[in-house]
Amino acid sequence: MKKGALLFLSAFLPGLFCLCANDDLSASASVSYYISPEGNDNNSGTSASYPWQTLDKVNSRRFSPGDKVLFERDGKWYGQLKIPASGITFGAYGSGEKPVIHGWKTLTGWTNEGGGLYSITDNNLLETARILTIDGEVRNKGRFPKVHWHPITKAESNYYIYSELLNGSPNFTGAEIVCNKNDWVIDVGTITSHNGGSINYTGTSWYPQKNDHGFFIQNHINCLTGPGDWMFDGNAKKLTMYFGGENPDNYLVKVSSVDDVIVIDGKSDVVIENISIQGSNRTGIRLTGNPTLNILINSCDILFSGFNGVYLDPGAGWPEHITVNECLFEDTMLSGIDTRDSYHVTITNNIFKRTYLDPGSSVNGDASGCPVNLGGGYRNGHFTVTGNEIYDSGSHGINFRGSHILIEKNIISRFGLTHSDVGGIYSFGKYQSSTPGVVHIDRTVRNNIISNPDYVTPVLNSGNILEMGIYFDSKTSNVICTDNIIIETGTGFYTNSGFNLELKRNIIYKPRKHGAEFHSIWADTPISNIDFQDNKIYSPGEAILLLNNKYGLIDEFGRFDNNYYLKPDDGIYVKTHKGWTNYENFTLSQWKTRYGNDLNTKTSPTTSEVSDIYYNITDRVKKIDIGTNRIDINGNPVNENFISFEPFEGMIVLEGEPGL
Repeated sequence: MKKGALLFLSAFLPGLFCLCANDDLSASASVSYYISPEGNDNNSGTSASYPWQTLDKVNSRRFSPGDKVLFERDGKWYGQLKIPASGITFGAYGSGEKPVIHGWKTLTGWTNEGGGLYSITDNNLLETARILTIDGEVRNKGRFPKVHWHPITKAESNYYIYSELLNGSPNFTGAEIVCNKNDWVIDVGTITSHNGGSINYTGTSWYPQKNDHGFFIQNHINCLTGPGDWMFDGNAKKLTMYFGGENPDNYLVKVSSVDDVIVIDGKSDVVIENISIQGSNRTGIRLTGNPTLNILINSCDILFSGFNGVYLDPGAGWPEHITVNECLFEDTMLSGIDTRDSYHVTITNNIFKRTYLDPGSSVNGDASGCPVNLGGGYRNGHFTVTGNEIYDSGSHGINFRGSHILIEKNIISRFGLTHSDVGGIYSFGKYQSSTPGVVHIDRTVRNNIISNPDYVTPVLNSGNILEMGIYFDSKTSNVICTDNIIIETGTGFYTNSGFNLELKRNIIYKPRKHGAEFHSIWADTPISNIDFQDNKIYSPGEAILLLNNKYGLIDEFGRFDNNYYLKPDDGIYVKTHKGWTNYENFTLSQWKTRYGNDLNTKTSPTTSEVSDIYYNITDRVKKIDIGTNRIDINGNPVNENFISFEPFEGMIVLEGEPGL
């Protein structure tokens, strides 16, 4: 272990690593235990020459604080590791790849059902099968239609739909139906009757179904028509897959068959590092019980999780003082890390790839799957989320509630691939606390880079462009949001009835809709105390600002000033309306005269539409080549090709002659 890592652990777990020069270590020296696939549980386990073999041996052992349990690199273990005691470090030894603890069941012994269908019945499978891979790649359940969503012609209740594209044959009674109920809700239910174009189903989302949205059907034999399509009958423990004319024995098919691969239940001062956790049907690492404190998850790979990579389960207590550092999360069907009602959670320097990309894996209701989900309940706070990289998220990138929050220097690229109405960074403020009158405080969002190029709306919806760079929804308040870079999202910044928001020094580049939108739509909480200054917005889209004063007065929204509004076509700078009616469009000078805002704001120094944005995503100063014939947003010439950028600093440059 590196010296820096030891110092970090010493600070994190002070009770374990306080070794002084005069200490008598003979009575309390820690013991290292070794686990190898070639070992034997009858061995002593205290050396690499005489290792144990199984997880059962570890789960049943009584350890002492300070002990280490080390798994051999390149080794693999199937089953659940249930942390047996507090004060233990779980890690790796030897050379090679990280040791793997997994919940995979490899499927062999297929039965030919005819028509290209093959099946396996195995009583060792679970009642659900949430994640399946073929040759190492995730495959979703077979569905109808294959790619698109069927439009809903009409919906008469929450759980009844009619589609003129359905005729009742084949009949899908008993299948799962996945309904996009509105722009932000996906509901998964079971079809109880299918007659012609009419479907009745059971579901859990209370939201009414909208007619202009869509649905698809899955987990039914009639959905298995293409290579790799599969379904699972939990009652019969039977998995059926379509291989067509291919031999299923030529493919490596694995399905999750352990709900939680690692469980920490009521233990504290635990370190898990350098381990690969794979194939959980529910959770890679589940923390539960009371007390579950001072847990470090470091340099682990958490791959192929049926629900969550790391889940802080509030069911039997509130895990607190949890750190997840330098881990890799890939192919998570719901959330990478879900903190729920916990306190003091630190999430640093992790990489998240491919989170919640299958709408059929939704757990109903609002968009609930995202790489970092902070504070799903009301009792939560003290979150630090820094230095993470997030790529390809089905919903938000980072979702937060709670007090005392720092979200800083994260990279979020491509989000909203399953849901619409999402944000790269998102917060919901309507139900902020279980204590009446208490609102969340001390929240900072700064120096993040959020981009969403080449975005395509993933589902049938109202046609709105609803993917925002930073999205403060439904009465979010008391946030300092500064120095962020937002690139090619639908709208750069968006809030519904937000208040006490400091929005300064942000760069918003090429939004497809608006630079920033402010909607005052709650009668009891009109927008107020917005401080919108020193922002730079380059917007060839509809408008720089959109303000909706359904409730409250635009004059009372707050202060808008000292910004740069770059609009090369010199079109609409500000658009206002009252509850989506009575639209008015303003040039910048008209906006200044009408409302007295942006009196010191500057506009485009050029009419050229050629522009670029450059930024530094490293942790050190970096020189970047920005090309020639460039001017900055002030119209000043950029005389040097190579410009030094501080970490997470950015710059918009334009093509043109200076002084225009």
